[in-house]
Amino acid sequence: MTDATPADLQRALAHEFERRGWEYDMAVGTDIVQEVERRGAVDPPVLAQQLSGTWLEQNRTTRDDVAGAIARAFGGLTPTRGAPSDVALSIDNRSYTLRMESGSQITSSQVNVGGTQINIQPGVSKDEILAGVRALLQAGLGGDWNPEAAADLAATIEARDDIGFEDIEALAVEIAETASEPPDEGRVRSMLSSITEQGVGGALATGISAGLGWLIRNPPT
Repeated sequence: MTDATPADLQRALAHEFERRGWEYDMAVGTDIVQEVERRGAVDPPVLAQQLSGTWLEQNRTTRDDVAGAIARAFGGLTPTRGAPSDVALSIDNRSYTLRMESGSQITSSQVNVGGTQINIQPGVSKDEILAGVRALLQAGLGGDWNPEAAADLAATIEARDDIGFEDIEALAVEIAETASEPPDEGRVRSMLSSITEQGVGGALATGISAGLGWLIRNPPT
């Protein structure tokens, strides 16, 4: 067996798809590889579910054929976790660097050559705000909670009327449920303690506390 990084898996999958005359879309490959990272193992029938019926129809193939292609592409490869990545979170011109575990995903953000930059300024979209919350939470669950960034992000959210604690709670639960490994309870409790000690309030604090409190009561199996 050979250790393979996410990039190695992408290349192997692209080669096999192209060999079969199928369209290889980076988004498709990323979804499959991220699912491998999340599970920590290769399960071809499950991974084949990542492709849409439209893609199958366009390429005149079936999920069984795709599962076979994935098995062939990843045969003999052992998925390995990549190095943690840095995310730059800028809130009203105050910058914070968050360290996120390999396999973490950020959406609705500006992706630069050097990494991911989430720039939160007045008038930015709700999705961009939630991308910042996602980065903050994922970094915290990875052991890099940033109370100063949390306080600034909480103040930014309180100045808006389109983000409620339910949005934050749902995001916290989603991150916990889709993590490749069960979140460390000690880190969760440390984050909750920090929120209380630092006086972080509003929708951000309420949502995180509700979501992480749910996680403690219902740990992933």
